[in-house]
Amino acid sequence: MLSALLSAILLFQIGLPSSVYADEPTDRVRALLEDNSEGGTVGLYLKEVNGSVLAAYNEGFIFEPASAIKALIHFHAMRQVQDGAIINGEVVTLSTQIPWFSDGGPGDCPSLTGPASDTLSNGLAAMMGPSDNRWTQAMRDFFGDANINATRQQFGMTNSALLHMIGCGGPPPNQLTLVDAGKMYEAVATGFLNATIRAQAYGLMDNRNAQLNTIIDEEAVSLGLGSEGIANFKSLKNSALKKGDYGVGGLLYRTAAGWGQIPFKDDTCDLDTREYVYGAFISGATNVTDGFSVRATSVEMLREQIRSALETWAECEADLEIVSFDASIPPVEVLIGESFQVNLTKTITNNGPASTSDVDVSVSSSSPGLIVNPINAGGFVAELELGELAEVNESFELTCDEHGGQEAKFTNNIVPINKVDPDLSNNVAEVLVSVECVIPVQINIRPGSFSNPVNLKSQGAVPVAILTTAEGEYGLPLAIDATMIDPLSVRFGTRDALLNTNSPQGSPETHGTGHPEDSLELDEVTSDGDFDMILHFKVPESGLDSADTEACVKGEINIAGSLFTFFGCDSITIVP
Repeated sequence: MLSALLSAILLFQIGLPSSVYADEPTDRVRALLEDNSEGGTVGLYLKEVNGSVLAAYNEGFIFEPASAIKALIHFHAMRQVQDGAIINGEVVTLSTQIPWFSDGGPGDCPSLTGPASDTLSNGLAAMMGPSDNRWTQAMRDFFGDANINATRQQFGMTNSALLHMIGCGGPPPNQLTLVDAGKMYEAVATGFLNATIRAQAYGLMDNRNAQLNTIIDEEAVSLGLGSEGIANFKSLKNSALKKGDYGVGGLLYRTAAGWGQIPFKDDTCDLDTREYVYGAFISGATNVTDGFSVRATSVEMLREQIRSALETWAECEADLEIVSFDASIPPVEVLIGESFQVNLTKTITNNGPASTSDVDVSVSSSSPGLIVNPINAGGFVAELELGELAEVNESFELTCDEHGGQEAKFTNNIVPINKVDPDLSNNVAEVLVSVECVIPVQINIRPGSFSNPVNLKSQGAVPVAILTTAEGEYGLPLAIDATMIDPLSVRFGTRDALLNTNSPQGSPETHGTGHPEDSLELDEVTSDGDFDMILHFKVPESGLDSADTEACVKGEINIAGSLFTFFGCDSITIVP
C-alpha cells in the first residue's frame, strides 16, 4: 500500500526538520492545513529567492506529490526548447515517437492503446493545465526519465524521485519535499531558463491571479492606497504553481508548490521586485474538508509579503492637495510701463497614505498684456507630514505692457518627490490677478507758462492741454490722438484722488466740451502742428491744496472704437 511505503520512507529520513517559525505565516497556514484535515501530516514552506526561509513546517518531509511533480517534467522540456534540442514548441509534434495513448480521461491511469500527435506546447499545456496524465506520460516517454532525473539532480532535489506512472498511484510512490520543490522553482527563477522561455513556461501554469488579487484588495483596504496604485501593483505581481491530488488506499494526498513575484518599492520608491518559492501539503489524511484547497492555502502564504509590499507602496504614495491658493490684492490701476508686486500664498497638505513626503512646488504664469517676472517659480517643502498644513509663498513683479483691462493667470502645481500621487486632480490650482493698465499721456497745464500757477481761491478755470504725441515722444509707450478724448470723462485733481481707483474724484471740464487746438508743447514755445485737446477745470473742485506740486488728469480715450483709460500729470505752483 502507498501509505505503508510512505511510512517506511519516513523511518529512514535523515535530518528531517520539523521547525515551527513563530511569526506569521507559519502558524496561520499550519492551522489552516491542520484544521481542514484529519490524520496524516501537513507541511508548508516559504522562501525568498536568493534569500532566507520565511516560513516552514515539515519542509523536509517526503510526501507523495501527485501531479505537483509534473513541474519537473515541464521545466526539463522547456530547457530542451531553450537549448535547441527540439524545435520551437509551436512546431514540433509528438507523433510516432509516442506509439501509445490512453483511452481514459486526463486524470486516469494511462493505458497504452495507440499513437497520438500534437504540438509540444499543446502537450505541455494539457499536462500543466488540466493536468492530463496521458500527456504527462507522453512527455516522460519522449524526453526519457533518465534525462528528466538528470535535471532533477541539477536542481539539487536529493529527496525527490519519479518512480511510477502518475495517475496510477504506485507502488512505489513518487517522492517530493517542499525544500526540493523550492530548489527547483528557485533554480528556474535564477537562470535555469532564460527570461523568454521562463515566461512561456510560467504562462502554461496556474497563476492564481484571482486569489492573489483578492488578497491584495483585502490588505490594501487599511493602507489608503489609491485605485491606480492598487491596479499597478496587481499588474506587476505574478505567480506560477502546480498542484497535485491523490486518493490512494483510503488516504488523501493534497499538495501544491510554486513561484511568486511581488513588487516592493525601495527607500527611494524605485521598484524592488522580490521573488518567492512556496508550497504546502497534506499527506496521508483520512479526511480533508470538502472544498478546502491546498493550492489556495499555499498562495495564502504570500499574504504577509503582499502586505509588506503594499506598505512600501503606501509610503511611496502621497495624495497632495491646494487647500488654498490666494494672491495679494493688486492695485486697481497701473500705468503702462510701471510695475507692481503680487504675493502668492498657498496652503498644501499631505492626505497620505505616506507618513511624510518631500514636495516640489511650482508656479507658472501666463498673460499677454502683463510682463511677469519671474515667469516660473519653484519651491520645496521638506517632509510634509500626514495631515500637516504647510504654507508656501512666492513673489512676482508684474509690469503693464498693454492698455486696458489685463489679467495674469498663475497656475500652481504640487508633486511629491520620489513618490506617486494617486489623485492628480487636486494638485493644480489657479488664481487670477486683474488690473487696469492705464495709458500715460503728456499734459501741459497753462500752456505758455513754465511755473503753471494755480490759485486755490480763484473761481476761474485752469486750462490744461492733453497733447497729441507719437509713440516714444516724451518717453510715452503709445501714440496718442488727443482729439479722440471724451471731454466729459476727464477729471482734474491730485494723483491719489484720480489714479488706482474706480471712482476718481476731481474737477470736471467746466464747459462740458473739449477744444481741439495746436497747443504749445512743454518747452512753452513750440507748436508741433497737430491738434491737441484743450480742457478747462475750476480749481476749488479739484481737491488741490497748498502742499501740492503737481496736478493730474484722468479720463477715457477712444482707440479703434473702444474706450480706454488715460492718465497724465504736470507740475504746478500754488499761488495766493
